[in-house]
Amino acid sequence: METFVLLPPKGADEDVWGFMVVRDSVLRRYAGAGQGIEERYPHLTFDRTRRYQDAGDDQVQVFGWYDELIDALAEESFAVAARELATSLLTARTNNARHHNYQLADRVLGRSSTT
Repeated sequence: METFVLLPPKGADEDVWGFMVVRDSVLRRYAGAGQGIEERYPHLTFDRTRRYQDAGDDQVQVFGWYDELIDALAEESFAVAARELATSLLTARTNNARHHNYQLADRVLGRSSTT
């Protein structure tokens, strides 16, 4: 499943946009500590109705422009939510596990090599 997707502009006057799938419980945990990402990034859309089967129920798809998604990733709460979802997908048995690039994932997630 896709966890971070960037899409080309729809028109000449638009920017790159996309979406990320992250752990909802992590975002809620940080929001409870007064660090709500949704309030700090009102131009991002948090959609809890779309579901990828492999990610389970604890997920939210976040849509927005490229620069806003990148800015959100610089926030600890959003980065942890993305990392926890990606890690669970990499360690679970899924139909697409054979297609995972573990070396890339290890590098991006800051993990020790699994090979």
